[in-house]
Amino acid sequence: MSQADILNPSASSQLNPDYGYTEGLPEIRQFLQSQSGAAYSRLAGGRGHVYTLIWANRDKATMHALRQWERQYANDFFTFVDWERTRYYSGRFAPGSAAAAQQLGGAVGASLEFSPAGNERWNIRGTFMELPGLALYTSPINWTRDAIILQERDGFGRDRFKQTGTWTYGSNAFAYLGNELTNANANTTDVAEMLVFGYAIRIWARRDSNLGKLEGKLIRVSDGTVLASSVDVDLYSASPVAAAVYAPGNYPLNFYRVQIKATNTKNASSSAKTIVADAIEVMQ
Repeated sequence: MSQADILNPSASSQLNPDYGYTEGLPEIRQFLQSQSGAAYSRLAGGRGHVYTLIWANRDKATMHALRQWERQYANDFFTFVDWERTRYYSGRFAPGSAAAAQQLGGAVGASLEFSPAGNERWNIRGTFMELPGLALYTSPINWTRDAIILQERDGFGRDRFKQTGTWTYGSNAFAYLGNELTNANANTTDVAEMLVFGYAIRIWARRDSNLGKLEGKLIRVSDGTVLASSVDVDLYSASPVAAAVYAPGNYPLNFYRVQIKATNTKNASSSAKTIVADAIEVMQ
């Protein structure tokens, strides 16, 4: 089974859940704050979107179809479509609750719960859980609606980039959202690196007449595989402008390291090799 197996392949499918359902966003975070310190959060784990689904007062055909689907994909995955946003998620039904498992002597409870509603009708409920790392039937493409922006520093003034070498933080009217990290780009070892969780990324940076070329790289955290790399991301422009300078493509939901690396090169028309590390846009 795979991402091509779609539970609810159209907006009119009988297996679409009732509205409204409850959606949980991805990521698992820990939040803490000392008595006299700033608030702090840490990404503690990665999970996918979670949907709590209900099919109320459904006929026998729907009930039997869901029973069969639950068994078929108990050890596999399929696609659930959120037709409100036209988003495709790869995953499976989550196991039953801890309370249900305890009643079964510690065994994992059933994924879906079926309750007779009378007159050959059924109420069904369960949770769909997106699983990171799986291929997608269709990748998300609505950057305006579904992506987030991670600047080089957060609102508390803490660096989001891990910096190797000499990077200088400062403001620039043409930087994306007004601030950036700059590097003289005089070697091929200086790196600014950010950990992200999502499907795809875009590197935003200032382009100007005195900027050089950087290397953009996307690395999968789980095994260190370099999924995409370009040593020719040219920041030269005759006039200053903020732009999405590198977008390596769509990938499954996962943890990734985004690297901005010095190349010690520039466009022939540029007056300097300087590079910048600016905002990272993450599709979620």
